[in-house]
Amino acid sequence: MKGEAKTLYEAIRQDLIRLHANWELYKQLFTVSEDRYTVFNETAPAFFRLLQDLLVDNAVVSLSRLTDPAHYESLSRLVKVLRSQVKHGFYEEFRHDLIALESACTDIREHRHKRVAHKALKSQQPKLSESSARLPPLTRKKIEGAMASMAALMNKILGYFEDVEQYYIPVMRGDGNTLFFFLEKGYGATRSTPYPASGSSKSA
Repeated sequence: MKGEAKTLYEAIRQDLIRLHANWELYKQLFTVSEDRYTVFNETAPAFFRLLQDLLVDNAVVSLSRLTDPAHYESLSRLVKVLRSQVKHGFYEEFRHDLIALESACTDIREHRHKRVAHKALKSQQPKLSESSARLPPLTRKKIEGAMASMAALMNKILGYFEDVEQYYIPVMRGDGNTLFFFLEKGYGATRSTPYPASGSSKSA
């Protein structure tokens, strides 16, 4: 891989690693158990709802941007540039995989266009499992399926040039599980500490 293709590949690789890191935080915080929601709602509900929305919208924007047309810094551009660097059969395989990926991102891109990047009339901020009547459902399955297809295409491109594979889920120190561990400990400590009776006071 050389020239613009190499530069594009590295930029997309870094973006995809960041996307996987952010989505891993989302899964750790919001998909493990209902008990976590109880702690969030009893401690900082506004913060965690905002964080949940931001992580979902980050996935929407990232997946949409990486599947933008070829005149942007995107996978479409990368595949187009690779046409002169790979055998025709491999180029056609990359192109067909890209078409399938773009199809998998159709609903995600609609959320980017009508809700996240632009505000359609009468639209509203949806939870991950629900949406405005004007928008298609946005689900974890769609987002994770698109992420998996994107990583597979990137590894297929890398595999053409090098006998290696990129692992996109990073190992993070101090991740969402760590945050919840300490939050739960603090929450448990406040619940076990009795509050002073109403009207009580200490002696001088």
